[in-house]
Amino acid sequence: MDNISYTKEIVNYIKRNSTCVMEINQNKCINKDPYLFSPKNLINLNKMILLYNQIFKENITCIIFVGDIPFNAVSFEGVIALNNKLNEKPYTFIYKYLPHEMIHQCNGCKIKYIGHAKEWLRESLTEYVQLVMLKKILGNKFYNDQIKEYVKMDTISGDNTKVNLYQFDSEKDRVFLNSLVYGRGVLLFRKIINDDINLLTQLFYRMA
Repeated sequence: MDNISYTKEIVNYIKRNSTCVMEINQNKCINKDPYLFSPKNLINLNKMILLYNQIFKENITCIIFVGDIPFNAVSFEGVIALNNKLNEKPYTFIYKYLPHEMIHQCNGCKIKYIGHAKEWLRESLTEYVQLVMLKKILGNKFYNDQIKEYVKMDTISGDNTKVNLYQFDSEKDRVFLNSLVYGRGVLLFRKIINDDINLLTQLFYRMA
């Protein structure tokens, strides 16, 4: 089965076995789940959408599902799915997983990467963009707490392993995924971009 057919099969499975909790149609939020999307969360979601528009220079249209899926979250073009256990944690749902998957609608679904550095560009960069967006929305305390978490996650020592961000292979080096991609990778993008949204916008404009 080719990748396109496999992707369609997964998307169809999600649609059949999951519940729609939100539709975003050209930036407009409709058919929302009131439990997950309280008035405050909805305000912040709209701020995320505006930042998405600014960074990627495009509107966003997607359907957000919650279901019994074998991972926390996944994004395909026009479809985002999150594990139904996250329903019990609206804050985690809205501020840890949803913006990451929204960003994947462009960086990962439309802009695709190949080669050993693909996880750095697809996942570390996406996680970093989420950090920058949430800094704008939730403020410096949230931002600084998140930086501490990324620092804790970066446990790889160059003396102990030859694995690095460029050579990382998601199949062979799975044990290093969180520390390299979601720890060190995010911190490196922070050092390179320094939370400059205009620089992020230029970066994605050149890659699109």
